[in-house]
Amino acid sequence: MPDLRRVPQALGFTFTTAAGKPFRALLRPPPPPGPGYEPVVAPRRALLVGPEVGLPATGWIRDPSGLRFLHALWSNEGVVGQVTAQMHVLFAVTGDETWSRPSFTLEPISGQRLASGSTVFGTTPTTREFFKRKNDALDVEEEVYRVVCLAALQVGDFLGDRRILKVESVLGLTTAEVF
Repeated sequence: MPDLRRVPQALGFTFTTAAGKPFRALLRPPPPPGPGYEPVVAPRRALLVGPEVGLPATGWIRDPSGLRFLHALWSNEGVVGQVTAQMHVLFAVTGDETWSRPSFTLEPISGQRLASGSTVFGTTPTTREFFKRKNDALDVEEEVYRVVCLAALQVGDFLGDRRILKVESVLGLTTAEVF
C-alpha cells in the first residue's frame, strides 16, 4: 500500500469535514463485499485518506463540488505495525430529513397507550434508495425505501412523513427501511 504522504497533490482532491476542516484524499472504486455480507445500500465510492487526517470512523464530508457524503471506516491499510491509509466507504447524501418519534401517554383507567404528539430531534443527512414494493393487508401497494443516516433511529420513528419499519447498524451508520 502506498504511503499517501508521497502521492502528488495533483492526484488527490480537497474535501471538507462536517466541522469545516479541509483534507486531501483519493477516490477509488468501493471495496467488494466480504463473504456472506450484502450491503444494505451499496456504496458508490471509496475514499482513501492518510492516518494524519484524523477523519472519524463515521460522519459526513463535502467534496470540492459541494456534494455531501456520509462516510464509514471500512479498513485500515498498511504494513505490519504501521497504518499508512484508511479506507472509508461513501454514500451520497440525497437530502436532509426531519427525524421524529411519536410520544405516548398512559390512560390511567384503561391502561391504554394514547398518542400525545411527537418529539422532533432535528434534521439528519440521509441517503435514500428505492428498495421494494410491498402490499398491505388491503392489497394496496406501497414503496419501501432503504435509508442510511447518522441518527440513532428506532423502529416506529419517522423520517419526514415515512415510518421506520426496520433498523440495523452497519459500519457505525444506521440503515433503515421506511415506507
